[in-house]
Amino acid sequence: MACQPKDVFNDGGADFYELAPVGYVGLDPCGIIRVVNATGAYLLGGQRDHLLGSLFLYLIAKPDRRRFLDHLRDCRTHGTGLTEVTLLTVPGRGLPVVLDGRTAPPEYRGSHVQYWLAITEAGDRQTADAAVRKAHLELAERAVRLEALNHALHESDRRKDEFLAMLGHELRNPLAPIRNAMAIMRKLDATDPQLRWVREVVDRQVAQLARLVDDLLDVSRIVQGKLTLRRVPMDLADVIDQAVETSKPLMDQRRHRYAVSLPPHPIRLEVDAARLVQAICNLLSNAAKYTPEGGSIWLTVALDNKNAVISVRDTGEGIPSAFLPRLFDAFIQVDRTLDHAQGGLGLGLTIVQKIVELHGGHIEARSEGQGKGSEFVMRLPLELSASVPQKPAAGSG
Repeated sequence: MACQPKDVFNDGGADFYELAPVGYVGLDPCGIIRVVNATGAYLLGGQRDHLLGSLFLYLIAKPDRRRFLDHLRDCRTHGTGLTEVTLLTVPGRGLPVVLDGRTAPPEYRGSHVQYWLAITEAGDRQTADAAVRKAHLELAERAVRLEALNHALHESDRRKDEFLAMLGHELRNPLAPIRNAMAIMRKLDATDPQLRWVREVVDRQVAQLARLVDDLLDVSRIVQGKLTLRRVPMDLADVIDQAVETSKPLMDQRRHRYAVSLPPHPIRLEVDAARLVQAICNLLSNAAKYTPEGGSIWLTVALDNKNAVISVRDTGEGIPSAFLPRLFDAFIQVDRTLDHAQGGLGLGLTIVQKIVELHGGHIEARSEGQGKGSEFVMRLPLELSASVPQKPAAGSG
């Protein structure tokens, strides 16, 4: 008894098989038709009942029969095969078709079907092939355009990096004599209060400009791979003390409450002290800038497995979740509007991340959203552990 589609597929599969726009024919090991769908019967030019039990070879034009037998052999050998033959379904000229054959899965062998043939008209196949070739050509053209755009983007990025490096060096040149002049002015006795005020304003602005230039130069070194570390064994408490001492004036100016917590035992790390102090200072300065006056800042150091963990947490403005994934990108600031500007170029966190990564560590930012504060957690690997004299922990302000 011939195997109907419902015997081979479940109900959903049988519907798909029967209504498919492609002809499907199932052959037994002798090449006799055991299954055929509606499209297959149409392409073979007969009634389904008349086709079932017929030898498929006899439905093929004689010049193509050897090719069809080779096709079945390929299916047995490789599991699949593809060939073109002419069916004897159109009197006088036949119907060129493409046969896409494959052996039936083992679970279908009980249905006596060993080969499945998907039949499409050669004209349809040629149209499809032409469409595929056109699509490939369009993809190739788009790839060429994309490559050109990528090249232009990289070239623009390279020129931008070169410009920033040149700008940093050019700005640093006139800064040196200005700072020297300010150092001399500080030594002079100024009796006029207005003159003292002007001197203090210029001094503060020169210091701020110097920090901006240093940030530009650091980012330039980062993108050029020239930022290097001079690592030596150090007690992490010494680094924390220097960072807090440097950041204390800004926190005091904004009347922040701040606390530093260190573990009872010393943590010995192999670090570039100056760069690590710079990184922690940047985090403390960010906390001070974005925390309203009278807010709180906590700097905590702890041990976690083989890492020293440094956390800077505040009760400040917080960070929108949309900004967290790119917070460490260069020139990114959460709020760039003039009424909320806190100064800087948006380079501080980029520099912090690179310094931490050069130490083999990792840094992440956390925040529950705007107005809910933020926390930056820095993890540094412990290079060695040694007994060092106990240092008194930095106090709270």
